[in-house]
Amino acid sequence: FATQKKITEIDGSYYAVQLYAGVSVQSGREFIKRRGLSSPRLLSIESRSESWYVVLLGLYPTREQAEKIAAEFNRSSGGEVPWVRSVEGLKKLLLKELEP
Repeated sequence: FATQKKITEIDGSYYAVQLYAGVSVQSGREFIKRRGLSSPRLLSIESRSESWYVVLLGLYPTREQAEKIAAEFNRSSGGEVPWVRSVEGLKKLLLKELEP
């Protein structure tokens, strides 16, 4: 995590593959642990006047790449459907980037 660029330093034209959203940081960390994710991102965002904690699988330069990774995760996870979203949109909602 320490070697990754902060999301605020990533070009807004990139896309993120979001795996999880929940109302507690602990539930986000538990999700990461249960899934055995090797280099996820854990963010605190504000949406609809509420704080949420989201887990990102990764950031990709094109929507097509992000959708391909999301589809691979969907197949390997037994049907979980990740959300492909813009980094620009995440930056607008970002409260804090946390240690996973």
